[in-house]
Amino acid sequence: MIRTKDKADAGHPEADVSVIYTDKMKKAEYMQQHIGEEYEGVISSITSWGMYVELPNTIEGLIHVANLYDDRYYYNENTHEMVGSDLGKVYKLGQSIRVRVLDADKENATIDFVPAAIWG
Repeated sequence: MIRTKDKADAGHPEADVSVIYTDKMKKAEYMQQHIGEEYEGVISSITSWGMYVELPNTIEGLIHVANLYDDRYYYNENTHEMVGSDLGKVYKLGQSIRVRVLDADKENATIDFVPAAIWG
């Protein structure tokens, strides 16, 4: 019998997905114990639905655009930035940001952050 790691090493895409999902699920389970805590992170990706922030411990979570309460933000596809339409605040790739853990869902393997500055 081939273990999942061996399959991933052998180039089986389904094993790669399984390993990635398991990793994300375990990280979400870990972060369930840290809801409400604040961390420094770096914006690792920006999309139309929000910004992904990676913490120094490699845990990555999403700041959903709906949780950016200080302005109405839109994704600028040309510059890969999240831009506030009223106040003009700009979030950029690689930018440091302090986040608060809003939620962590083991079953869906998701972690939600909010900017700590907005939530005070």
